[in-house]
Amino acid sequence: MPRRRLPAWLPVDGLDFAGGVDSPVVIVVIVGIVLLPVIILLAVFFFEWLLVLLLLPIATLASAFVGRPWLVVARQGSGFPVTHVSRAQRHRYARGVRGWRESTRTIVQARREIAETGAPLSLGEPGPLRLPRRGPR
Repeated sequence: MPRRRLPAWLPVDGLDFAGGVDSPVVIVVIVGIVLLPVIILLAVFFFEWLLVLLLLPIATLASAFVGRPWLVVARQGSGFPVTHVSRAQRHRYARGVRGWRESTRTIVQARREIAETGAPLSLGEPGPLRLPRRGPR
């Protein structure tokens, strides 16, 4: 039986989706609908980062000069190699200090007291060393 050859390309007139509409306009609208949320998210993201970069130096300076007192802390070590001090028996000396100069003076004084007496008396009475919690609370 003889076979009829089909042409390599048959134009299909029934599947013309952009009938009467300029295809560049359709493409621009579709791309705009898809890319508009992405562009908005990126703009918000960069705006937030610029705001953080602007406020970070201001917040740092404000906390350094106006904020809470800094905590100068001296913790007792383990005592190796002379004697071992368990964690439960270690002590923590702490005192709140305002300003860089005052904290430097306090640190130098505490070092001198530790070298002379073995304890930083200017930092107050020792308290137990508080260990951070681990695991679920």
